[in-house]
Amino acid sequence: MKLIALSVAMLALAGLAQADEPAAPPAAAPQETALANTNPATYPGLAGNPAAFAQWTNAMTSPATYLGLMQLGMEPGSYARTASQVMNPVSLQAYQRMTDPAVYLRWLQSAMSPSFYTSMMAPALNPTTYMNWATLPVNPQLWNQGMQMLNPSLYMKWLTSPMSPPVLSAATTPLNPGLYPSWAFTAVNPANYGPWGSFLTQPAAGATLPFNPADLFKTLPLPQPAQ
Repeated sequence: MKLIALSVAMLALAGLAQADEPAAPPAAAPQETALANTNPATYPGLAGNPAAFAQWTNAMTSPATYLGLMQLGMEPGSYARTASQVMNPVSLQAYQRMTDPAVYLRWLQSAMSPSFYTSMMAPALNPTTYMNWATLPVNPQLWNQGMQMLNPSLYMKWLTSPMSPPVLSAATTPLNPGLYPSWAFTAVNPANYGPWGSFLTQPAAGATLPFNPADLFKTLPLPQPAQ
């Protein structure tokens, strides 16, 4: 009887998670997947949505995704963009969403869904996946990127990158005095913690909340850092 009751409870929780589960985004092109991999705010979204994680896993089995990463790796602006995104409080806010219990309920529901395992295994069962990797040595895109390493303009771009606007913007971001209050406000803002934040800001009837850390920053001007 206890086993039956436990099974019913797990199914009920999974049903609640399924009702709130966000739909997977449309399939992205390999270049878009490669670009998203350089953004630290991407990974909490993948970890919080099993359908999006399965879609991302399928994209990572394609050689085109790694060719896109290779292209980004030769561009100095890619590293400056990632550094700016790391220093953006939006990245912290993305990780704070992992405290939402609905995230783990969605994974519980996916763990009991055969379709989730089917989508995860699809690339391994698709002969096209192996054919794409077998023909990679003769892929013109791979050879084109290899020839770019012999292009003198690539090295001139790296030599002049310290004076490029994206690199200068990323380098001067820590000097922005508004950055640190923005990080502090993001870290203590209860709205970024889902139901746990609501529990802190909306206590039970008759109870009083002695202290709300977000009140400390209501009077501070908080300029938003560049995206």
